[in-house]
Amino acid sequence: MSGWPWAPRTHIVELGRDAAEALSAIHGAAFAATWSADDFAALLGERSTFALGLTTRTLFRRTRLAGFVLVRIAAEPAAMRGDGA
Repeated sequence: MSGWPWAPRTHIVELGRDAAEALSAIHGAAFAATWSADDFAALLGERSTFALGLTTRTLFRRTRLAGFVLVRIAAEPAAMRGDGA
């Protein structure tokens, strides 16, 4: 069904600080204790944090952010030793 011209199109995209307002709105709809747009902008300004968003595009080519995941890298990847030690 996804091949139909009138079917919604979905994409996963990387989000930047410019999406902070939209992230705050989605977060506010889901949680009682919400994060502000400034909170999201600060998090996305850190090197260890990024966000991926699910966007949908309708028949009329209107794109909207439907959801997101916020990822924070807690530690650098560790090297694996192959010598049994």
